[in-house]
Amino acid sequence: MALTPEVILAAGGSVVGPLQQMTRTVPIVFILVTDPVGSGYVASLARPGGNATGFTEWEFGRTSKMTLLTHCHKRKMDRNPQADRAGCNTGRST
Repeated sequence: MALTPEVILAAGGSVVGPLQQMTRTVPIVFILVTDPVGSGYVASLARPGGNATGFTEWEFGRTSKMTLLTHCHKRKMDRNPQADRAGCNTGRST
């Protein structure tokens, strides 16, 4: 977390847990997670709570949620043009 990102994109369930142990304040947006509720990453899909939210592998409402996240990010960038850092974690070691 040395780069102090404003948001972290986590690809795959294997990285969400360790990221949540590293921070409870930086928002984590996950993709390709099979069961985020069962894994304990979120309280529910409708109301995730905490600092993690995202998309399951088989979520049919993905398009509208992705549009909303893109819109929110654009609004934040419009308010604070200096906010140019975001983290992306693919789960790869390189």
